[in-house]
Amino acid sequence: MERVAKVLVYATRHDDELLVFEQPDDPVGVQVPGGTVEPAESLSVAAVRELQEEAGVVPEALAPLGSVERPHPHREEVHERHFFHARVDEPRDRWVHVGGGTGEDAGRRFVCYWLSIREAVDALGRDQEAYLDALT
Repeated sequence: MERVAKVLVYATRHDDELLVFEQPDDPVGVQVPGGTVEPAESLSVAAVRELQEEAGVVPEALAPLGSVERPHPHREEVHERHFFHARVDEPRDRWVHVGGGTGEDAGRRFVCYWLSIREAVDALGRDQEAYLDALT
């Protein structure tokens, strides 16, 4: 079975707000920034890149939280999901970001906003809340 390295980023401001987004053109629910690690890319570089591509923000600080493995529900692969905590100083409460880069996020619209960490536990799907308790 193929193994695929992924990163997920918990970007916070004011210690109690978590950056999340929805994609109006692909309604898969509330998510945190994240994606596939590119060949020869370090996990931390991938985390910063995904945060910039999907939300347009740059972290002030970044720290690893832990990792979990999750089988893909429809493909013969296992995702090695590496979670990071990014502290950001973002004044906007809600904004639309058009995905950057050259990958699958290029040109996609991301509606970004903040939830309390408590709200995010219930709002996030697909086990994206796995390390939220590390933020409290």
